[in-house]
Amino acid sequence: MNTYTQDFSIRYSELNRNGLLKDEAFFDIFQEVASRHAEQLGCGFGTMGSLTWVLSKIRIQVLRTPKKDSNVTVKTWPSGFNRLYATREGLFSDGDGEIAHVTSYWLLIDLKSLRPQRLPDALPCPIPDNSDLPRYFDLTSKTTKIIGENPLESRVAEHEIDVNQHLNNARYCSRISDWLAFMTGRIPRITDISASFLHETQVNTLLTTSGNLDAQGNFQAAISSKQADGTDLVHFTANGTIA
Repeated sequence: MNTYTQDFSIRYSELNRNGLLKDEAFFDIFQEVASRHAEQLGCGFGTMGSLTWVLSKIRIQVLRTPKKDSNVTVKTWPSGFNRLYATREGLFSDGDGEIAHVTSYWLLIDLKSLRPQRLPDALPCPIPDNSDLPRYFDLTSKTTKIIGENPLESRVAEHEIDVNQHLNNARYCSRISDWLAFMTGRIPRITDISASFLHETQVNTLLTTSGNLDAQGNFQAAISSKQADGTDLVHFTANGTIA
């Protein structure tokens, strides 16, 4: 059980109008296989009492984008620990080779105290040694402050709330994709994205996506909400490149 592999047939609902896999689908699919592997290891959702995993940081490098009728294989494995984080990798591939590389950093949170737990001491299950497998990216750099330009507003709808009672992680990526389409006037294809999840978001929250995009396709963006005292609360940040 050192690794977990699952095959996916790309569904029409996961395609954009150009017939390519939507950017946020990479987030959805990776989190699905990560959750299933955690369950196999005995550290899955609902099996650890008051403890739960929270995705904190992720980077996805897309080498090429699957089209409709594609059959994709996703492999994932725990890759160790970095201070309070448990790290996990992912590899998307098909019959033509590699599609995308993923590195993710997870916090183990006690739902009673809402505090991150010390790893690996707090884990109720052993984590396999995968030191012989790749660790694609280092995500230890701090989140940089992003200047809020070119705002695009959206309100969190009920269908975007997941079993954890807040906005699903992949829906942040949906908003980044919508903002990039707003900025470019076309459907962008994210080729690399590094994201940080900073604060959970409840239903009906009015979010503003803002940031900057240069002529070479490099972007920085943040998703924030206005607080009662007039300050901005940043829920999510991302930077990367588009094709």
